[in-house]
This record gives sequence, structure tokens and C-alpha cells, in this order.
Amino acid sequence: MAAKHKMTMDPENYRNLLKKLNLESVRLIKSDSVLNLDNKSDGSVNIKDKVKIKETPEHIVLIDHTYILTVKAENTDSMFLKLSATFQLLFSIDFDYNEEFFDIYKNISLPLTTYPFFREFVFNTTARMNIQPLTLPLIIR
Repeated sequence: MAAKHKMTMDPENYRNLLKKLNLESVRLIKSDSVLNLDNKSDGSVNIKDKVKIKETPEHIVLIDHTYILTVKAENTDSMFLKLSATFQLLFSIDFDYNEEFFDIYKNISLPLTTYPFFREFVFNTTARMNIQPLTLPLIIR
């Protein structure tokens, strides 16, 4: 997942802007799942993510947060399971777009919003695949 980010903005300023960020909706806009039953899982779970931010002139910000989970097959580099999901968050903001704020937000606060949705997606999808449901760990910040 996103690397830790060194905060360059004053924390008080960040908190003040955070209060002016209003989450309007979260939607799943894309998902994919692949299960390879020819392989056995070794339980090695890897999660990567990427973020795309789009600002609009109407004080609306769209953030697409994509998670990609892979589970390797036993004793190989082959894949046992791959799941991906892209969540789109729509925010209204009561301040002028601030690139520094959103750079910090995407690395620190955004995963706290989107990761629970991904955890639920992974658990339900693996259960529907009729394999042991995969419970991802919590994010601790």
C-alpha cells in the first residue's frame, strides 16, 4: 500500500483543511478477480495500491483508489489469486484545491477511508469463490 509520507504541511493547517473536505459518495467503479485452482496458495499476500486525483472547477474532487491483491502459488512465482478493485470517492471541498494537501491526504488519510471497503470486497469475493475467505489485517496509523 501507499508508502509513508513525510508531512511537509503544518499539521494544524492539514487538520483545518481536512475539516473542509466533505465525502459525498464512495462507489466501486471497477473490479476484477482471478482464481487459479491449478495452483495451491502459499498464503503469501501482497497488496499494492495507486491513486488518481482529479480536481474540477466546481470545488469537487474525484479520487480513484485502486487496490491490487495477489496471492502466490505454493513454491512458484505463479499466481493463485488476484483481486483488484477501484473505488471512486467524490468530495466537495470548501477551499481552493491544494496539491500539497491532497498529496498528504492520499498517503495518510485516504487509506483509512477506502481500505475497509477493500477488506470487505476481498472477504466477500473469496467466500463466493468457495475458498477460505481471506480476512485482511487492519491498517494501523
